[in-house]
Amino acid sequence: MINTKQALKAPGKRKNDKAKNVQSINNTQHYQFLRNVTQSKEHNHERKFKINKYKRPLRPLPADSNGFIDLFYVDDRYITPTLKLHPEFAAFIFHIEGCAKNLLFYLIMYKLDHETGCYSFDIQVRDHFNKYCQELFETTFKDTTINQAHRLLEEYNVTCNLRRGIYFLNPLVAGGKTETMRRGLIKRYTELLHKKNQKDAFADIYPRYKKS
Repeated sequence: MINTKQALKAPGKRKNDKAKNVQSINNTQHYQFLRNVTQSKEHNHERKFKINKYKRPLRPLPADSNGFIDLFYVDDRYITPTLKLHPEFAAFIFHIEGCAKNLLFYLIMYKLDHETGCYSFDIQVRDHFNKYCQELFETTFKDTTINQAHRLLEEYNVTCNLRRGIYFLNPLVAGGKTETMRRGLIKRYTELLHKKNQKDAFADIYPRYKKS
């Protein structure tokens, strides 16, 4: 415990020791993930997310010859804005595992237009997802596995095909920057379900509470 009677100096002010009380995360896998996520852009070409810097106190350092105690800091990062997942998401994701779960998070972070609720899913997206998995998590999936994973998301009412290569993410999962926009997306999604002969516009907007 730090003695409150002793002076606590600001980060980086220890005499002749400025670089030794800050640890960088630049060479970590987590930093590579942060960099990767913040490369994704909205349809207006603006970045969806940005990296914010902050110094995270880690532990106190021994007092110097003058009795001053400094802290050891991590030169850390976090991403903003917060990824907005609606509370119903917990029910949708409950029975979804493995590749399908990872694909869903990828689509929401990288491909989803939160204003229209739509995203693309084609060969290019599939290849980029596999590259994302390989570079950041040292994991790869077969093309057939990724395609099956996306069909599983459709089966569990997470998404619905709008037209060739374009899908509408269920607005109970994510999407809609305001409550008004979200209600508008729910209305449009219900209309889409009405047009699908194999879909039930009443029930198929809700999560599957039993595993298929």
